Amino acid sequence: MAEETSVMQVIPKLVDFIEWIIPALDKFPKSRKFLLADRIETGLLDVLGKLIEANYSREKLVLLRKANLQLEKIRYLLRIAYRLRCFDVRCQDATRPGHGSFMKTHRHLFDRIIAFPNLLLASKLAQRGKRFRYEVARFNFGLEREMLKLQEELISGKWTPGAYHNFTVYEPKERPIVAAPYRDRVVHHALCNVIEPIFEAGFMERPF
Repeated sequence: MAEETSVMQVIPKLVDFIEWIIPALDKFPKSRKFLLADRIETGLLDVLGKLIEANYSREKLVLLRKANLQLEKIRYLLRIAYRLRCFDVRCQDATRPGHGSFMKTHRHLFDRIIAFPNLLLASKLAQRGKRFRYEVARFNFGLEREMLKLQEELISGKWTPGAYHNFTVYEPKERPIVAAPYRDRVVHHALCNVIEPIFEAGFMERPF
């Protein structure tokens, strides 16, 4: 039942994507249209057919694996088309929910990343569950000074990642951990605070 629900949720998303990309494929140069664009369109329709068939078949895994393999081929074709500059970005509908966010130009991202309120929020996110550790406490002791110094390094381009700390944990099982310094984790969160919503807007609700 869970697999059936998952397939049913993917099909409308794929239909939306096909409806969105076909106008872009129609604008491919003539030299690329019949070989590259047609293969992409045919491949997507083939994937849609396999998903519909999987929704009513007992052999779901077999059909889904075939659909996934076909998607992998389409990804490479799309990558080739992008590198050959076959896409006319003017035909992308940036207003459609879930689509166009990757093609849309986002300005002033760096200004938003290095903004003091964003860096302050990033420090709060980075210290969750680690507030009483030495390096976190030391950073927070001179929080405003450390934040201004970090902001200045980012603006001037002098910021560089610090040395990673290697250690091993044994619960629930033994595994090596490579941890970034706390200052670096603040920068990571500052970056993710800004770019994560941009990427998430174009992701499907769940993969298959």
